[in-house]
Amino acid sequence: MAGIEDQKGMTAMFQSDYSHAHSANQTEGPFDRIHEMDDLSFSFAFQPIVEGRAGKVVGYEALVRGVAGQPASSILSSIRPENRERFDQAIRLRAIREASRLGIRKPLHLNCTWLSPENLPAAMIGMLNVAATCGISREDLVLELQNLDQFGTLEELAALRRRMSEFRIRVLVDQFGAGRADLARLAILRPDMVKLDRRLVSGIHRGRGRQAIVAGIVAMCRSLEIRVVGLGVEDAAELNWLSANNVGLFQGFYFAEPEVNRMPEARRLSKMSRSGSTIEAAFAGTASAFN
Repeated sequence: MAGIEDQKGMTAMFQSDYSHAHSANQTEGPFDRIHEMDDLSFSFAFQPIVEGRAGKVVGYEALVRGVAGQPASSILSSIRPENRERFDQAIRLRAIREASRLGIRKPLHLNCTWLSPENLPAAMIGMLNVAATCGISREDLVLELQNLDQFGTLEELAALRRRMSEFRIRVLVDQFGAGRADLARLAILRPDMVKLDRRLVSGIHRGRGRQAIVAGIVAMCRSLEIRVVGLGVEDAAELNWLSANNVGLFQGFYFAEPEVNRMPEARRLSKMSRSGSTIEAAFAGTASAFN
């Protein structure tokens, strides 16, 4: 429990800094009324992320759903713009509690749809407080950022990276390669992981253009010690091509569909473990972007 106690102490320090700045400005913080989100009706589906080389589950992504399993879009579209930041944080806090309730003891991937440099400190403090209460360490939290453009200029992104390093929470860039893949921003942020957009992964064994794009992304990520996740893997052909081209982590229906309010088991792991993987041993451990 020493790690959790250290986490509580560091969180208290950041809380003091944030509260002082907040009171000096005498303005309402981004999450001051987050309790107002407690009565919103939504649930979570969890989907495993697997490591090909070891043939094991190495994390779970928490995906927001309606109480009857409706897709996330049906929930997000009902949130008024002025409530988006609070709702975004409420999702993460409730996901941490739900993962703890279900007994998930793997890294928990949390989506950050409306995270911004301005609300980052308050968001981190809130997540670390709830995680510590649930007995979850900061090392088991992974923030998934969807759009690096939302974090401003390259200088502002560099400042964000420095700020996030203070909290020592792992970061993943989601849906990378969709539209304009900004490699300059990726190099500045240097996240722990990058998740390939599912449109690149779908049928990649048949698409030479997408193969070239993915090969370039993987090469850059390897040079920066960033792990690559293949998102949306649905069959063995996609898995085999990605594995043969140095993608070591996978998520998709081939292993398990997201399941609401329960921790799904991943399929085909023993087969992967027996057959081995072409992933190099240098990528067997997760690289930290903030060393």
